[in-house]
Amino acid sequence: PHSASAVLANLMLQDKGVRPVPLVTTVHGTDTELVGLEPAYRLAVEFRTGDWLIGDTLAATLGFLRRHEIALVCVDEPQGLKTSVPPVTAATSPVAMVRFHGRNTETWEKRGGEAADRFKYLYDRKELEEWAEKVKELSAVTEKVHIIFKNKYEDYSVQNAREFLELLA
Repeated sequence: PHSASAVLANLMLQDKGVRPVPLVTTVHGTDTELVGLEPAYRLAVEFRTGDWLIGDTLAATLGFLRRHEIALVCVDEPQGLKTSVPPVTAATSPVAMVRFHGRNTETWEKRGGEAADRFKYLYDRKELEEWAEKVKELSAVTEKVHIIFKNKYEDYSVQNAREFLELLA
């Protein structure tokens, strides 16, 4: 629904002579039909299994994304678990994306309960400093970097976003 609304808003703006605005949204289900129809969409992929980003597969995956100008969503999440995706930082399109899920290893693979518990994690300054350097490197080779804090417990994402902005300044 969000994607459809964004596309319709751009179409309405075009009718009024306004240049299309870039869209940043998550595409779900039937929304995928809009991707090929709407030039304002920049594609990005967040892998949910680490197999795509390890060993020999890493180079092939990054090569494919670069050839098609599809952004790799670089993720920070708990490591050392069965479902962990490695924190690969790579620019594969003119737009880069980094998504902070938090590092709550206790609840990351837990099924049931509240979804917010999975993302109940407040990054400390040292953890954010590590990523600030990586984001600066990404911004040197891309047009834009989108940062998403998904540690959506209470106001953790807001606190971390504010601190992260300070580190980037």
